Amino acid sequence: MSFSQEKGCKVWFNHFHSAYKKARNNLNKLVKNTKADYCNNAISQCRKDPKSIWNTVNKLTNSKSKTSNINELVVDHEVLTKPGEMADAMNKYFNEIGSVLADKLSQATFEIQKISVTAGIAEDR
Repeated sequence: MSFSQEKGCKVWFNHFHSAYKKARNNLNKLVKNTKADYCNNAISQCRKDPKSIWNTVNKLTNSKSKTSNINELVVDHEVLTKPGEMADAMNKYFNEIGSVLADKLSQATFEIQKISVTAGIAEDR
């Protein structure tokens, strides 16, 4: 193939490639806009009923409620398998975590715009 033939092929390739990219981008834009219009119309049809709005949102996003069973829970290197024991351990954890975090927070010192906060007491510097 001569240089001029090769150059001509590149020109034609670039021309068709540019046309392809333009058509692809227009199609993607059209698909995106059509999906948005469809979703907006579906939700606006059930605007006054929150339950049907959420059913529609879940249908449009293919969301299904997912549940998972917990078969065992490890607490302090001990494996718990009985549902009552696991429930008690989680209840204890969530009851205590707030005060544990609050204790850690009250011991910390924060500096925000020339104000120092220590143990919940603010004082100007």
